[in-house]
Amino acid sequence: GGERFRVERMTRGRSFMTAEVAPVDDEEGGDPAAEMVTRAMESFRALAAAVEAEAGEIDEEAAQLSFRLAAQVELAPESKQELLELRSEQRRLEMVVELLDGVRQVLVATRELGERAKKNGSRL
Repeated sequence: GGERFRVERMTRGRSFMTAEVAPVDDEEGGDPAAEMVTRAMESFRALAAAVEAEAGEIDEEAAQLSFRLAAQVELAPESKQELLELRSEQRRLEMVVELLDGVRQVLVATRELGERAKKNGSRL
């Protein structure tokens, strides 16, 4: 259950679906740039601050940091699948940064609209 795989062919078990699968490995030499790791961690911390939550301990040196960061946030199934299909940690981190920043922007905009709605009808 801890490795990524690609379904090669669906098969039938006795009372459940089964499949023939092939492992999916990252591309060779796929270490992300240090700047991207830093940027991903900054995006994660900024989102945590926006929701007024503690960022928690995430090891920046961890293998597949992108998956660890993405697991901390509720994402659309399509985004999760796209992340799983990417074979480069650099590209996954780039996607995670976009997703985290997008969630933060929506959260901030929603909060601002809520604040404006509270003032609706009052005079300055």
